[in-house]
Amino acid sequence: MTFDVNFWELLGGIGSLVGFLCGAVWGFGKLTISQFNKNLDQRFDSLNQMRTESNHALEDRFDSLRETFEEKHAENKKQWDGQFNRVADLARENEKELLRLKAELPYSYVMREDWIRFSGTIDSKLDSLWKMLDGVREKVSARD
Repeated sequence: MTFDVNFWELLGGIGSLVGFLCGAVWGFGKLTISQFNKNLDQRFDSLNQMRTESNHALEDRFDSLRETFEEKHAENKKQWDGQFNRVADLARENEKELLRLKAELPYSYVMREDWIRFSGTIDSKLDSLWKMLDGVREKVSARD
């Protein structure tokens, strides 16, 4: 059995076979790439969904933390305001006491210069009284 094949027929057959194989490879490649893209799209969709859920969970957590912080801040603010008010009241009381002491100071204490002048006056009066008593003593002793 012999096959008699013309060159152009052989070339056409090989070309058809190569075309068929190229088409098969191209089709298989296209199928593989489309499946790969489909899998990537599914992964991206699931990752996006997980990210969205995670964002919602974090937002809920941050909201609860913010509420807790605001409650604690309000409590602490009330506490600190009370302490600041007590400190302010103590400062006002101290200021009143200081002003009272300043007002009483001239009645309770004598300045050094005033005391020196006052004691000088008393000393001179005592000296004059001593001289007078000394004069009286001399007169009494002269009579005897």
